[in-house]
Parts: sequence; structure tokens; C-alpha cells
Amino acid sequence: MKIEDPYEKIKKFREEILRLFDKYGEVDVLTALGNKERKASFELPKVNLKEKKKEYIYEIALPGVDKEGIEVEIIGNRLIIKAEKREKVRKEKENILYQEMSSVGFYRELPLKEDVDIKKVKASYKDGLLKIVIPKKAVKEKAKKIRVE
Repeated sequence: MKIEDPYEKIKKFREEILRLFDKYGEVDVLTALGNKERKASFELPKVNLKEKKKEYIYEIALPGVDKEGIEVEIIGNRLIIKAEKREKVRKEKENILYQEMSSVGFYRELPLKEDVDIKKVKASYKDGLLKIVIPKKAVKEKAKKIRVE
């Protein structure tokens, strides 16, 4: 009798949720929970990945986010990017001017290659673009020709 791994079910569920977010983009979390007054949404930031000879370069679009609102971490073989953008929204209703705060969260998990050196990761943020440079580990020779004497 084969025992099913419960973590495999969780992993599949998580992958399905991420696939749905990729497909539909923004999710209005609080509205989905029944709060129609405040809006908080979740977006998947767009990512470019470049491979160079000695490094991988991730470019993540986070328009309107302050540098202080960005969090980058590596857990296991996953690069995790979290960010929050707060906006002031003005509405006029019956000659009364009021403000609402709107919060947009960005979240993205990306798989890392096995040859990355996580001890030397660098991140910078400028003009709405987060750039993460992850060096490759020094390549050890995997093959060696042996001279026969």
C-alpha cells in the first residue's frame, strides 16, 4: 500500500494558486472577503531573467514602490520578492472631499538554479526596477583527461 505524501498535496495546491495568480493577475483580497470599502490587491510583478557568463540578473518591475517597501530573500532554492505600494485615492462625494488609502502588494517566488552563490547576492532599486544580481558558483572541472603511460 502506497502512502501519499501530505506535503505533495500542499505543493500541488500552492502551484495551482500561483498558476491562477499568473493567469488572472490582480486579486482584490478584501473585497473577496466581503469588505467593499477598502481595497487591497495583490499583483505578480513582471520579471526578466538574464543569464551571463558569471551571473544571473533578475529585473523585476515594481512601479511606484518605495525602496523601503521592498523585501528580498532566498529560502532554499527560491528567490522571494515582496513589496507594498500605498496610494492615496481621492474621491468627491456630495461636495465632501475625503481620502482612502489603497494598498497594493507585490509577491513573486522564483526558482533558482543550482549553481548560484547566495552569499554574494546584490540588489538595487531605481526608477521602478528592482535588479538582483546572483553570481554563479565557481565551476569545478567535471571532467579530466588522463594520460595513459
